[in-house]
Amino acid sequence: MATSSLGSDDLKSRFAAAALALQEPPKVRSRVRVRNRVNNIFFHDARGEVVNFLFSTLRQHEVPIWEAYHSAYDFAEEYKDELHSAKIAFNEDCESFSWSDWYTLLTNCAMKFLHNYTVNEHEFPPKPVDWDKFCFSTFEHRNSKPTMEDRKLVLPKFSVIEPGVENTYQDASLFGVFDGHGGVECADYCIAHFPECLINVQSSTASVDDLLPNAFNAIDKRINHFCTSESLSGGTTASVALIHDNVVHYAWIGDSGIGLLKGKQIIQLSTHHNLSNIKEEERVKAAGSEILFIYGEKRVDGVLNITRALGHPGAKASIISEPDVGKFEIGPDDFILFIASDGIWDVASKDEMLADIVSFVKSNPSSDFSDLAKAIGTPVRKHSIDNCMLLVVFLKPVEEVWKHCSML
Repeated sequence: MATSSLGSDDLKSRFAAAALALQEPPKVRSRVRVRNRVNNIFFHDARGEVVNFLFSTLRQHEVPIWEAYHSAYDFAEEYKDELHSAKIAFNEDCESFSWSDWYTLLTNCAMKFLHNYTVNEHEFPPKPVDWDKFCFSTFEHRNSKPTMEDRKLVLPKFSVIEPGVENTYQDASLFGVFDGHGGVECADYCIAHFPECLINVQSSTASVDDLLPNAFNAIDKRINHFCTSESLSGGTTASVALIHDNVVHYAWIGDSGIGLLKGKQIIQLSTHHNLSNIKEEERVKAAGSEILFIYGEKRVDGVLNITRALGHPGAKASIISEPDVGKFEIGPDDFILFIASDGIWDVASKDEMLADIVSFVKSNPSSDFSDLAKAIGTPVRKHSIDNCMLLVVFLKPVEEVWKHCSML
């Protein structure tokens, strides 16, 4: 089994830095992504929020993904009585408790946990086998927007999620982009709870082809319950890819999208669920919505320019949460998977993206692969005002991708 690229002392120093950062006043410390504008938290949500909080805290200090998740689940188990973070099934009749009081307790418990990791002997887990089978690169930028509402999910090995729970797809890889609107709460909720939904639906899902649609349905039920309880009217797009047995299964809702470098060209695998899609416009009209022009842009009932989303419980007649899906077996000409928010796709020229890839590959060694998304995203974002999120997933060994692209 492969070992971590960081030594035990290096990891301990990063845990110590994370603990110290949590002691800073909220306006001073680096922002950990937690839900805001929320009054209460349900018992069935506590575990996912605990795991996501510690995971995000550790990732801000560059703790490897597998170690950050391993520690986050250890934390949830160790403090399950104090933080109510035992595994509890989703239940619409579940009780809730104060978010603000709980968040203060969560922060204090996290500081204790991280301190103990630092001062006590601890055996850090090795990197999971085949972790680097599908290497990745990421780019994100708030751009001209006041807040960043795009979120990403990067799981090269699904086995790091709920390690003590039976998981048929533990060797699968999961990548996703969620673009929140009307607030970031729904996108944050997906990051914290979508992996759990994917595990929970396995027992009732006969085919891997139905896994992502069933998980989308499960997370949407939870988001609708959450939004209704908290009087939130927002939602989020979702574009997700699950790689299992050399097959890429993908699903999407909204105008985040998925593309593929196949041979010598980038092709779009997804179609936008927005009012530029004539079929979608006809569907929302048939559902009883009006299409109004707001500042020269089409909007569903004068509000949204997308026609499908997770959330928006009060607008489900028109803004549906049914994903479109697709799949393909990774063939000899399939090199890079792209998952991005509309801040990228709305302004990106596929020819220019490909030219940027080729230029970067020819100017940099393959060891710099983690900077490829930045090389693609930086010139694109200059033509956009929206949040930008881009995941680049290598479907072949990096050296093979470099060889192919250098000859384009």
